[in-house]
Amino acid sequence: MSNIAGGNQLLNPLTILRDHLKIAMDARVADLGCGSMGFFSLQAAALAGDKGQVYAVDILKEVLSSVEGRARQAGLYNIKTVWSNLEVVGRLLVVDWLPAGGAIGPATEMRIDPEEIKQLAAAAGYTLQSEFAAGASHYGLIFKK
Repeated sequence: MSNIAGGNQLLNPLTILRDHLKIAMDARVADLGCGSMGFFSLQAAALAGDKGQVYAVDILKEVLSSVEGRARQAGLYNIKTVWSNLEVVGRLLVVDWLPAGGAIGPATEMRIDPEEIKQLAAAAGYTLQSEFAAGASHYGLIFKK
């Protein structure tokens, strides 16, 4: 399977979803805070196939409109956009910037240490399943509720 265009300069959504989260055909996936490019939503839709369903969730309507357009361009019709902020059940994937600042990305003081994410997730009832390097500048954490 080839990558959906874009999003691979800093991290590879396909590798993260396929190899770490193990998204399979017919999967149901929610991408919370999908962003206007929908990098993870589009890759998840490609992996889930025609019988799978991806929910691209964001609090900004213009972001969802952008994701809908990109999905149509990619020929992906199993993405449903949702204007909301949902409670998460099942598995939760967090991909974020490494705490050490660099030339790109948010300022160091704006970054969240993975240990803080682990504590927040535990307080919300999630158990850490795995953690991994999600590229040279990002970390990945998978939790289960």
